Amino acid sequence: MEELLTLLKHISSGDTNAVNAATFKLANMYKNPLSIVALIDICCSNQELSLRQLAAIEARKHVSVSWPKIEGHLKQTLKDKLLNFVLVEGE
Repeated sequence: MEELLTLLKHISSGDTNAVNAATFKLANMYKNPLSIVALIDICCSNQELSLRQLAAIEARKHVSVSWPKIEGHLKQTLKDKLLNFVLVEGE
């Protein structure tokens, strides 16, 4: 998850070379369906709002491909985590 977080920081850095390199590495990471788990974790737990938003956007873009490949119990855990986050964040 740390590598994914670092890559998301590079994406939001504005440095063209860093963005291009991070985009290439992220494309390879997103081939693993468990990357959605890390994105949701970042979305729900990171202190930086901009990184949470970016993780949420990336998760939304890749969930349709990754979600069917995730085991049922993990899906339920992720759903619960997102629901809890939305309820707590809304307060």
